Amino acid sequence: MFVWKAIRHFLKLLGSYCILNVPRRRISICSLAPLLMALPFLVYFYSVQAVYTKNAESYERKLAGFDLNTLQERLARAIRRDSITCRDYAHWDDTYEQVQGTDRAWLETNMTNGLAGDTFGYDIVLFQAADGRIIFYKGVTQQIAHDIVEYGLIESCLAGKEKAGLVLLGGRLYVCSAYSVLKSDHSGSPRGMLLVARLLDNSVLEELAPSITHRLAVYTKSGRSVGLGWLGPRQNWAPSLERIFRTAELPRDRIVEKSVEGSLLYSCLPVRDIRDRLVGVLIDVRSRTALVENLTIVRQTTLLLMIVCLIAGVVGLAYMRQHTIALRAHRDELTGLYNHGYLQEYLKNQVNLAERYNRQLSVIMLDVDHFKFVNDTHGHHAGDIVLKSVAATLNQTLRSTDVVARYGGEEFVVVCPETTAAEAVAVAERIRATIENTSIMLKSVRTKEHLSDVEIHVTISAGVASYPECGTSRQELLEAADAALREAKRTRNRVVAYADVIHVEKPKRANIIDAFMRDSSISAIRPLIAAIEARDPNTIRHSEKTAEYAVAIAREMGFSTYDISLIFKAALLHDVGMIAVPDSILTKNDALNEQEMEAVKLHPKVSAAILAQSPQLAQVADIVLYHHENWDGTGYPTGLKGEDIPLMARVVNVAGSLDSMTSPRTYRSQMTLAEAKQELIAQAGKQFDPDVVRAACRVVDAVLAQRETAKSAA
Repeated sequence: MFVWKAIRHFLKLLGSYCILNVPRRRISICSLAPLLMALPFLVYFYSVQAVYTKNAESYERKLAGFDLNTLQERLARAIRRDSITCRDYAHWDDTYEQVQGTDRAWLETNMTNGLAGDTFGYDIVLFQAADGRIIFYKGVTQQIAHDIVEYGLIESCLAGKEKAGLVLLGGRLYVCSAYSVLKSDHSGSPRGMLLVARLLDNSVLEELAPSITHRLAVYTKSGRSVGLGWLGPRQNWAPSLERIFRTAELPRDRIVEKSVEGSLLYSCLPVRDIRDRLVGVLIDVRSRTALVENLTIVRQTTLLLMIVCLIAGVVGLAYMRQHTIALRAHRDELTGLYNHGYLQEYLKNQVNLAERYNRQLSVIMLDVDHFKFVNDTHGHHAGDIVLKSVAATLNQTLRSTDVVARYGGEEFVVVCPETTAAEAVAVAERIRATIENTSIMLKSVRTKEHLSDVEIHVTISAGVASYPECGTSRQELLEAADAALREAKRTRNRVVAYADVIHVEKPKRANIIDAFMRDSSISAIRPLIAAIEARDPNTIRHSEKTAEYAVAIAREMGFSTYDISLIFKAALLHDVGMIAVPDSILTKNDALNEQEMEAVKLHPKVSAAILAQSPQLAQVADIVLYHHENWDGTGYPTGLKGEDIPLMARVVNVAGSLDSMTSPRTYRSQMTLAEAKQELIAQAGKQFDPDVVRAACRVVDAVLAQRETAKSAA
């Protein structure tokens, strides 16, 4: 019952975020939303279980490798320990003298009860003279004596090459040390050899084991083994271990492998004798019970969580079939700051709180100075780096109570609750100074010569508005902060409060431009176009008709839908720069003089500059800038020619000329479509791109054919 209530509470909470109704059909993406939400959890839990299992077993193998290193170090330590003992006895003046004159009492005291006694625990002790005469021995059988001769230990000792390591004597593995008998000061020639050896039996293996949880076994190439009982039932052995015992072939490399049913882990360490021959293998056996239990618990827990998630998804599928989930994304993808939508909602709530509790509230609007120059000079990737750097600086500089959001493009807005205008100005000034003193490193920026790192500095301008002095609503505060920002942008790199701005009523045309900058939709573009065309009766609907021709030509040339939308916007806005041309020039009936013509030729640059300030329309700025460039290089403003002119600009050039030729003008007569087509053909390769002209001719032919069809139908 408790689980069911928890699930219902979760689904109700989830439903509170839904803002749409599911269409009336049985299955839809919206109705499947709970199940789709459960799916990542299912994948996540399964992935965690798989990764944990893989890492646990990988760690186990790595740990087994460390254990083998420990085993190898302990074996080397045991060899060194016996070697030191053997050397101490061999390099002793009394031992040196006993070779020539044997003293039974000395042998009894120092050999029988000393080196060969229970204190040292050696299984083999051999004291042999240089001539082969055996002075003392313990545990030396005929086979062992033969093997010692085979190793040539007496010859090595007499040659001054003392040996210490593992040897295979009588089919068994021993830790052996053989030293030449010398005086304590190493003077004189060697008089014989002293050899001690310790059998690798269960007690020695227990000392060598890496820890008390490990058990060791040994297998020699002669087929003998020690500690076989630790390996478990033979049918459960690892395949590699079974192969070693079946074929008597010793491995040359380390082996780490678990048993068939997984309860034991076998780690095999090949061992070599003092002649570097492979003589056996040490087998480290460790229980995997704890690990297997942990893996079982993880798998069972994961399965339970996956079942719970699946149940929640299925229950949610039924519960949410009348709703769709639309989770609001509050973060800007590039900078990680809050986005425009969240800012609007948050600021609205803060204004309501300020009004209810009579609190202060301030808004800071920031803009990166000369941001277009950064993009044009270093590329848009560099612009992204600058925005990220500014965002990081804002996060580090602002107070914990302040909220910063990316307002659009290179603009940011900071909301400062319970902050006066003077305090907000201080905050903005601190931000401005910090950003001014921060260097931004652009990695591998391509220059004309080579790739190099470039360090740049940017500045910001800021406008400050406060509640209630500058506005009593969200929109009024943002507009006031924007007005203060525009004032700051006049000289850049400074902070201006709205209270310090001299209020001047804007002309109607400027209000339209401001709306256009904030909204790039067609509904916001059309009032600006109408305001421009209203200044010159000759250009009524010129922008719209140019856009229609441009879209038709672009479709004929196979442009993508996205590119066609860019061409459409560029054609609508190609004459927006005419707003800077005086009315006296636009409405003049006579031919323009040279000075007036130069003023008109500036309108592409003005158009591009206006569009570049809008984040949504900056991408069409180049199209508008070059739409008066001619194919033969006689156009303006830069005199580009041929393929150097952007293709979309060539399309707008032909479309605009086609509408101009077929529209009435006070300074010339109106052409028919057929006449305009012939003029386009005549100017192909001169004023216009021949490919665009051919596409425009097909458009004209289609329009003429459509008109003929309409006449026939009438």
